[in-house]
Amino acid sequence: MNVPPGSTVAIQGLGGLGHLAIQYANRFGWRVVALSRDSRKEKFVRDLGAHEYVDGSKEDPAEALQKLGGASLIVTTAPDPMVIPPLLKGLDILGKLLIPRGLSVHAWPSGHALDSEETIQFSELQGVNCMVETFPLDKAKEAYEAMTKGTVRFRAVITMK
Repeated sequence: MNVPPGSTVAIQGLGGLGHLAIQYANRFGWRVVALSRDSRKEKFVRDLGAHEYVDGSKEDPAEALQKLGGASLIVTTAPDPMVIPPLLKGLDILGKLLIPRGLSVHAWPSGHALDSEETIQFSELQGVNCMVETFPLDKAKEAYEAMTKGTVRFRAVITMK
């Protein structure tokens, strides 16, 4: 999963898998946040190694995770799939969501310089062409307006000639 020690990892669902996940996450050196809707579980999960506890019946788990800096990883173990979508907002940039049902969600950091360089090299080798709409420099304002209105085809490029 490539989650370094010290990262915030949230465990949602504190039953058969969740209680193990808390202990594993703690032993990996992660900052463990247990998520549940039952305040009676707080002492139990802290005894297992959770550093933080979020009671979803009292506060929004995603907001609580964001206040902690966002989760690098959220592990969902509860059987109700409806609890998963709201948790996505609790992920940090490039955060991961682990769903132990054979599913995964991956992030792609669009715009990273290395990705752009590799994409350009691949495009050149494979004959992939980037289509753009060009505007001369004196039409930069029109290009910007077209871009904000969504009327530019593909990408707007300002030319110097």
